[in-house]
Amino acid sequence: MSNLNKYIVFYIVLVLTICSVHAFPNNINKRHDSDETKCNDFCQKSKLPPANFSSEQLTGFCSSTVLGEVPSTDHLASILITKPCYGEVIQCNKDFILEFKFVNFEPGAASNLSIDFDRYPQSINDEGDIIGHYHVTMQKISSPDAVPDPKNFTFFTPINYLPNATETYQVPIPGLTEEGMYRACTYTTAKSHQCINLPTGDRGPIDDCIRFTVVNCRKR
Repeated sequence: MSNLNKYIVFYIVLVLTICSVHAFPNNINKRHDSDETKCNDFCQKSKLPPANFSSEQLTGFCSSTVLGEVPSTDHLASILITKPCYGEVIQCNKDFILEFKFVNFEPGAASNLSIDFDRYPQSINDEGDIIGHYHVTMQKISSPDAVPDPKNFTFFTPINYLPNATETYQVPIPGLTEEGMYRACTYTTAKSHQCINLPTGDRGPIDDCIRFTVVNCRKR
């Protein structure tokens, strides 16, 4: 190869290198460091206050707590609400039962919410299932296409107790007092109240939701 050709090749490589370096912003991975040391001091860079790991911090916080034990894809938790039926019509002020079944989860375990919120990593049992507890929450929906405000809910309860022998929960719901459409959902957490960590994003949903309607609320 002649010297001229060598200079041409060198120049092309140099230009491509410079272009590749400046093609992306320098800070594109600023908040996604993979280095373990940087992960450990992640919260030192955050503008949020550090987690106190004692109670809920409603204004936000930063935590560097490890994920803990994450199950295999053979132990993905799953829930199905079986009562009320989707679209069921429920009478106003009438108590009813919300029932759901589950698989691949060890429920009934919850740390002290007032002193151990988000404190501990996730754990799995000897069978490989996540240890934690469930919740049931309900929201009134102002119209069929209106996304509800997550801060507003009509009913909420943690479920720290064990299910019946058929791995089914039957949760008593006091009569609702306003007519309209409602959304009822479960949500699953680990023992220390954090959302559960899973080994894959390619999966079916863990929790379940239904819609139902409350009618015949007579004004007094």
